[in-house]
Amino acid sequence: MNNKNLKKQPTLPIEEKRKNVSVKFNDAEKDSIRQKANKSGMAISRYIRAKALNENTTEAKRLKAYSNLNRALSLIKPIYNKHGKTAEIQQEIKDLFDLMKEIKEAIK
Repeated sequence: MNNKNLKKQPTLPIEEKRKNVSVKFNDAEKDSIRQKANKSGMAISRYIRAKALNENTTEAKRLKAYSNLNRALSLIKPIYNKHGKTAEIQQEIKDLFDLMKEIKEAIK
């Protein structure tokens, strides 16, 4: 994968940067948390943070989906430029791009 096409994450001010907090779980607890995080489509750390802060996990999943769509949209243009030589492929890529933009607006 070509990393030069990926956007760099913006640097947060020092007061907004996340700090490490160590929490220990036994194997059963860890497995339960992992399963719940996977079921909700979130990373374990994000799931624990959402639960600890009483955040709406649906909102967290929506934000993750929005972020993933932004990334996918940014990857379509290089594919189009490299492979979109025929009218049929160009139309399929355009349709995909339009659909993803529509989904992005719906979850915004």
